[in-house]
Amino acid sequence: RLFGLNDMLTVKISPETVVIYRDDWEAPHEVTISVAVDENTPRGGVRAEVTHEIEACDEAFMQLASENAAALTRQFDVSLVKPEVDRNVNFPLKVVCWGLCLINICVAITFFFWTLINRQHPVVKASQTIFLAMIALGGVVSSLTILAITFDDEGDDEGLAATGEYLPANYACMAMVWLYSLGFVITLAPLFAKTWRLAKIVNRKDLKRFSVPSYQVFAICLFLVVVDAVIILTWTLLAPLKYYRINVAFKEDPTSPGGLVPVESIGKCRTDGNEVPFIVVLVCFHLGVLLYGNYICAQIKVLKHTVLSEGKH
Repeated sequence: RLFGLNDMLTVKISPETVVIYRDDWEAPHEVTISVAVDENTPRGGVRAEVTHEIEACDEAFMQLASENAAALTRQFDVSLVKPEVDRNVNFPLKVVCWGLCLINICVAITFFFWTLINRQHPVVKASQTIFLAMIALGGVVSSLTILAITFDDEGDDEGLAATGEYLPANYACMAMVWLYSLGFVITLAPLFAKTWRLAKIVNRKDLKRFSVPSYQVFAICLFLVVVDAVIILTWTLLAPLKYYRINVAFKEDPTSPGGLVPVESIGKCRTDGNEVPFIVVLVCFHLGVLLYGNYICAQIKVLKHTVLSEGKH
């Protein structure tokens, strides 16, 4: 028996039965004990104990054996050595991604403060400082998606990712969806809302003074963000993405279960349920906002040569 790891390791004893005749009692007899390990086996060592069960027709021998039962039990240490597995983790590529993410965030923050400093400029005032700040915020949120994408199970020493139970990587999988989708909507919503405001003014048939309150424009932005968040929250609760470490290549090893050991694996975000409906709804929502936004832009094309025109954006 193996202390503490009975369910994690596969032990094979060969041969399981040894027949010893009286004349061979003093001779050594060899029994092979194999402990199969894979990439998900915990590191370190484990204490093993083997007990010899003796069956004999000689009652005197059996009595002697029972009086020396301690001599029939052997303990030894098993050192667990994991096989080398190519995990397809490209650290230099991670560094490049982190660098690009940092550049994006720095650019967005730079424009955010530039907007605040130049908020009295006619062009900035016409574009409305708060909405320009929202666009910069959306850029930061979207860029953080890169960090979630590059997160993996590097710190998973217990092999939990094999069954989708490594929580840090699981959180990163869903964070990709939250960051990218919300970042997209936060960036698009101000442009959509401002264009809608201009369309309401331009499309009036009378020449009376007319204005669209700012709270209505903010309400549109908030509505778009809330709808997007509700879709993703439903996805998170009903079919959350989990990080799985999947073996994709093997080599032969007679001592392992099935005669194979993994030599290459990949990490993927998967769900135990069905994520397709949520993806379809999310894509349709984003496309719907984009298409309706383009329709509104066509309505205000008369402003294309003025400072108020943002249709091309």
